[in-house]
Amino acid sequence: MKIFKKLLFLIIPIFLLVGCDSIDINKFSDDYSKDTDKLKNKTISALSDYLNTEIDEKKFSYNLDYKDALIEAETNKPIYKGDRLSGTLKEKVKDLGIISFVGEFGDKDTLLKLFKLVYTPDGSISETEAKNLAEKFIYEKNLETKDGELVFLSKEASKDKSIDVVKFKSKNLDIIKVYVNNYLKEVVGFSLYDTPDF
Repeated sequence: MKIFKKLLFLIIPIFLLVGCDSIDINKFSDDYSKDTDKLKNKTISALSDYLNTEIDEKKFSYNLDYKDALIEAETNKPIYKGDRLSGTLKEKVKDLGIISFVGEFGDKDTLLKLFKLVYTPDGSISETEAKNLAEKFIYEKNLETKDGELVFLSKEASKDKSIDVVKFKSKNLDIIKVYVNNYLKEVVGFSLYDTPDF
């Protein structure tokens, strides 16, 4: 009788599992790979278009975070507004080389954030120079139009001391962030909402 009970205990969960809908791990893996490749290509293309940066994709490893995968504990809402593709250099970085990059895409593949982290010493840039670089970038790359009433808010240091974050608001966007490398004195990224920084 004891043996029968043990067998029954093992058999019942098997029937329950067979009768339930199960997650197709292979399908999820295929979809994840396709989505990763898609956003990798879009991010690399955007780096070229917006930041004049060419990427040798074989030198980087890639990770995709779906928007709904990262939830803020206090609000129970997604931390990011889009799916994020990150690339990380697989080899030792050289001076002025790219360590990593991020592309974030929302609905209909709208680009929400683009950023590259360049291996440089820490530098220094004045608020006026950073503001002018950022404003010029915004208009040149059509992130906002001249009649968008761009308003400068602040220049703040990021956790990475080589990057300053220049913030604006406009008629069409609550926040526009432009990331300026203070050693190179050039724009290395932007965000079209108040996303958490590195």
